[in-house]
Amino acid sequence: VFWDGAGAQLAAGTVTIAIAASGGADPRLPAWLDAASRDRIRYESSVTLQTAPWVAHFFEARDVFRTWVDDQFRPVLHLRQIREGRRQVDQSAWYDAAGGLVRLVSPEAAGADDAPGFRAPADARDPLSAFLLMRTLAWAVGAEFAVPVNDMGRNLTLKSGPLVAETIAWQGRDVATWRMRPSLTQRVQRRAPPVIDVWMTADARRLPVRIDVAAGFGKVRVVLHHTQAGRRPGEPAL
Repeated sequence: VFWDGAGAQLAAGTVTIAIAASGGADPRLPAWLDAASRDRIRYESSVTLQTAPWVAHFFEARDVFRTWVDDQFRPVLHLRQIREGRRQVDQSAWYDAAGGLVRLVSPEAAGADDAPGFRAPADARDPLSAFLLMRTLAWAVGAEFAVPVNDMGRNLTLKSGPLVAETIAWQGRDVATWRMRPSLTQRVQRRAPPVIDVWMTADARRLPVRIDVAAGFGKVRVVLHHTQAGRRPGEPAL
């Protein structure tokens, strides 16, 4: 991650995106998650954010977001661990498909039935599983996609913006990509969302090679450093 300011780009942190096969026996799942939900789990997606040491002097972040999904990339459970200086928060959202609800449950809770629930569209994703789903759709120049999203009880829509075919420079070579300008919108926008441009490889992998974000805090560029084959949670590295 690079912060773009004062005419220079400074390394500001690291983002790690992972997708792996998973199942209901994953030891990181909360004890209250019921057997039916565990049986649905097929994959896990995660995003880990960590700021660089120089950034940590005024803002430190070590955040982890995880979503377990079924074979159609529908979310089963979302967990987030927020570690931002003194702010330390653990949250979870259980997607109760049968009840049409998203329940916000403490990871340490004894059960989920009494947790507050929010109505959500039957096909709603969380932001991570919406990203997974969008990568599987048929892309073409000018195509646009909209995916219903429920993010911790808030109903939103992930819109891709029109797809554009572009060739960009990455790691010293030209790469064919699809560029999109995704946005998470809600029925009543309370503030202007950040402007995000994403370039994903035009091959079947659809790797995010570059992401530009412009918001009130400034401009940030995320550039893909490397990829590696995934492994199941708990499996030792080679």
